[in-house]
Amino acid sequence: MSGRSAYVRAKNTEKADKKLQRHQSDGYGPHDEQRDVYSRPNLAANPSYISSQVSSPRPRHRQSISSSGSTYGYPPPSMRKPRPIIVASAIEKSDFRTHLDGMSATLRGKLGRMLRHNDDGNNSQQQATRRPGTATASSDSDYTATSTHFTPSLGAVPSLSPSTSPSDVQSGYYSAHQSQTHTIRSKHQNHENALHKIRSFEGGGKLPQLGWKSLSNTPELWDERGDTLVYMYMRGSRTKPPPSFRINSSVIELSGSKFFIDQLYTTQEPEGWPDFVPNGDSNEDYNPDAIRPVSGAPVTPSGVLHELYVPWPGAETGIHSTIWHITTRNFFAVLANASALVGTTLHEAMYKLFERIAMYPDYLNDDADKARWLTAYITRHKFDDVRNNPSYAASLLAFSETPGIRWREGYTEAFVHCVGMLNMGLRTIPEWKFITDQSRVLMDAAYLEMEDRLHRAQRWLLAFDFSSMWPMSSAPQSTGRACFDRLRKWLCKYYENAFLHWPPTNDATWLTRDMVVRLKSDFHSLYDYLVDRDIVFDGTYYRPNSRWVMNSKSGQAFKADTNEIPLTDILLGFDNKNGFPHIPHPCCLAPPSTPAHNKPKAVPFNFKKPSSPTDVTANSRRKALSYAEASNVYTLRDQFVHTELISNFIRFEQSDMVESVDPFEARRGRWILIYGILQILATISVDSPKLRYKEGAQYHLSPTMKGIVPWAEDESLAEPEAEHTRSYCWTVPNTWSKSLPKARPGTHKPIIWGQYGDGRVRGESADKVPSLGKPVGSSVSRKRAEEWINNTVGHAADTESELGLPPHPKGLGRTTSEGQPMSVTSEYSTESSAELARRRRAMAHGFTDFKVPQEW
Repeated sequence: MSGRSAYVRAKNTEKADKKLQRHQSDGYGPHDEQRDVYSRPNLAANPSYISSQVSSPRPRHRQSISSSGSTYGYPPPSMRKPRPIIVASAIEKSDFRTHLDGMSATLRGKLGRMLRHNDDGNNSQQQATRRPGTATASSDSDYTATSTHFTPSLGAVPSLSPSTSPSDVQSGYYSAHQSQTHTIRSKHQNHENALHKIRSFEGGGKLPQLGWKSLSNTPELWDERGDTLVYMYMRGSRTKPPPSFRINSSVIELSGSKFFIDQLYTTQEPEGWPDFVPNGDSNEDYNPDAIRPVSGAPVTPSGVLHELYVPWPGAETGIHSTIWHITTRNFFAVLANASALVGTTLHEAMYKLFERIAMYPDYLNDDADKARWLTAYITRHKFDDVRNNPSYAASLLAFSETPGIRWREGYTEAFVHCVGMLNMGLRTIPEWKFITDQSRVLMDAAYLEMEDRLHRAQRWLLAFDFSSMWPMSSAPQSTGRACFDRLRKWLCKYYENAFLHWPPTNDATWLTRDMVVRLKSDFHSLYDYLVDRDIVFDGTYYRPNSRWVMNSKSGQAFKADTNEIPLTDILLGFDNKNGFPHIPHPCCLAPPSTPAHNKPKAVPFNFKKPSSPTDVTANSRRKALSYAEASNVYTLRDQFVHTELISNFIRFEQSDMVESVDPFEARRGRWILIYGILQILATISVDSPKLRYKEGAQYHLSPTMKGIVPWAEDESLAEPEAEHTRSYCWTVPNTWSKSLPKARPGTHKPIIWGQYGDGRVRGESADKVPSLGKPVGSSVSRKRAEEWINNTVGHAADTESELGLPPHPKGLGRTTSEGQPMSVTSEYSTESSAELARRRRAMAHGFTDFKVPQEW
């Protein structure tokens, strides 16, 4: 296109605009005279128009013939809408696209009704302000156009009196006609909207399938080997529709349904339908067109022996008849054990089905429990899996508390999930209105209690500040307390690097379920790595102000408290202050105590040789190695979970001022912080018991369960709570093997001499056993062994029962009337009870070849 042609076109447009402005300034359009001819009304056909136009001056501005107004309120001529060009395509719409089209149609309908309502209001306001007997000039041209298409007679007018103008009468006629048309359209639109909302629900937590087609498109209820066709139709219909389902008659017979079993053997076709002829020949290939013939009587498909007819009992068609047929379809789905229910919501599908079988008792056997029949199907197909789906959770909760059902298991499952999703839009979904007020109050209370626990845990874990566990003292900071503080700062830095910020979000509740799972995994694996499985809290001993002490299950000498760290008092004080139960195994494995290597002070006449750098480095390496040895890595073996936190903790511990701290006190100081974190995590990491589905939930599942079942009686068992003692530290000891405990460093143990533990060496005779009076060790070792034997007498029975050792031989230690020992068949028949006790205590510590010397 050249620039010259564009310039010429612009000039022509400018001239046309100026000409149009000149005509408008004169009061008439360019074709005003021609329009006057066609806009004059027919006075002969309408004499009443003359009187109405006497006092009406001619206006200067007129409307075109296509104006929608009219003096008599006649409806305008219907304009033909352009028909859209439909291009056939072999590509089928997806469910998502079908859903979008339905939502678009619904939105267009709402906007159209809104605009029509506004137009009706404007027209009524104009009619109210117009004086009787007068008409506007804008309707002159309209009358001619409308009178050629529609001329009502006076008999069609409802009432015509001298006080009523023709315009008012015709306006009322048009309003009535428009309201009737609007009612029909609204019903049709509501029916279409309801059909677009119908969905197919499958169990197992799957999302509903959008764009449900029709009752004749149910592949899960069409069995090619079935012998029964099911028809759903409108009462009075004389046209036989295609069958909706094809199932096996044995399914109906097993259900005990009198209503449908009678129809199986006494078929009575509806009026006007062709007679049913069974076709028992199963050798013919199935032809889908046989049930929809083009001409002639329909041919029954091969293998079909029965037909069932389920009519809609009402008279009008619409959404109610559709829901009735859908409920019938759901009934056969449960009978045939199909995997999907259909309805607008899951609650409606389940509730309408229960309402149907309760209304028609003949649908099932008289002895059948209708509620259990339906809840068994829900459980079998996992419709009670409502994780991360507020609509499913509210539907299951409302259905479970329905009178006549009272399904306790389904109610508790849905209650826990509803409480977790209460702030995730649960109150805005349509199913919320079906939940009773009492259940809403219980959910609100449980949600507030759970949020309070989460916020208290957030305050502890925000900076891992557990300094209140230590007693207030004016003494200088101990080594254990300094290690405690450095570990706290290291944890903050570690999680800040892991999440780029700590806390990870600025939300009011940043401690989400995913965050709790992460922290729980980290610190539970760290607990497995450090815990001493042999040390337990023992409440059988009396101690001033507390009856709890730490003891060794195997009877090894153990002292929990030191002058620097009163471990027992610190842990017990923290638990009692917060109302926590004590962790069963409250102590950690600690390396042997090694004095700190400090730099020597510059003292005159100090003749002590200073340590060389080589000695300092070797000492630091030995301390770092002792940290690794004081762990359960060799005990766990292939069960050891090596997380990133453990890897970084090992490196931190082996580099945290190794030269200047005692590893024994340093490990115990760090353990105090880990103990506090484990106790706080136990308050929020335990899910409610008896939950069937909880993996992958994006919300917390630990609400209080006290009195949550509204219809439960006072004598009934209470629902189990998410108790503190259900946490990992209380449950994992049940999985530990009953292997012999590892001897702790620095404790007094029986002396082992010789390569076999009893003084024998390789190459010597097994009969030659040296006595304890001549061991390889010194007399100090003998003294320690005797102390161990004497100090562990009281723990012999406990050790035997805990380690699973065999019981005492019968008759051992008993004597006859002559004072001779009773004869037994055991190999220990010649030993006294004291000697046997010493042997058994030695065996408890792994000395299987130990023999008691004669001097003992």
